[in-house]
Amino acid sequence: MNWVLLSLLPFLSAFIGWLTNYAAIKMLFRPRIPLGWGRFSIQGVVPRRRLELASRMGEIVERELLQSDFLRKQLGQVNLEPHLRKLAHKLTREKMLSQVIRVPVLGNFVSPESLRRLEDWLTREMVRQVRPMLEQMADDMQQRLPLREMVQEKILALELDQLENMIHRVAHREFQSIQWMGAILGFLVGLVQILLLFFTGQIS
Repeated sequence: MNWVLLSLLPFLSAFIGWLTNYAAIKMLFRPRIPLGWGRFSIQGVVPRRRLELASRMGEIVERELLQSDFLRKQLGQVNLEPHLRKLAHKLTREKMLSQVIRVPVLGNFVSPESLRRLEDWLTREMVRQVRPMLEQMADDMQQRLPLREMVQEKILALELDQLENMIHRVAHREFQSIQWMGAILGFLVGLVQILLLFFTGQIS
């Protein structure tokens, strides 16, 4: 009978380890409001330190994005030519052509080939001029953009249920790993207890 009970010890310890880590994860978010009085009150880590967490996340996002020239790099990957070619086509065909053909002599010299060459020239010039302008705008935005405050406001605007669901979606696998790690460690602790009892002669 003793061996039957002892054989259950590792599984009981595994359950306790799993349950302890499960409770610890839940206590990150609950209770929502403080329970108790004064120093003896308890509250979930996220609800209690929500403002600090939002501030830290805003600081991290701002530091990582702005120090890595994020906006400049993203704008540098945009292919401007198709967009500027459409603009050049609109300027030459819709704006300029409608004005030129009204001039009696000048309108006779306008041909599809000349318009195409004009579109190509306008596209090249706009790409050459616009790219430095966008890079300068990106630098100005990185210096003036209140990214930390924006992130902090967004996080504080979330309901606690929304924030909890968002964190669970991101860290779902990690939370499960923590729970199973508690179960594994609990199982090993149970085996160690059996071995200690055996070597100390308390069981035979």
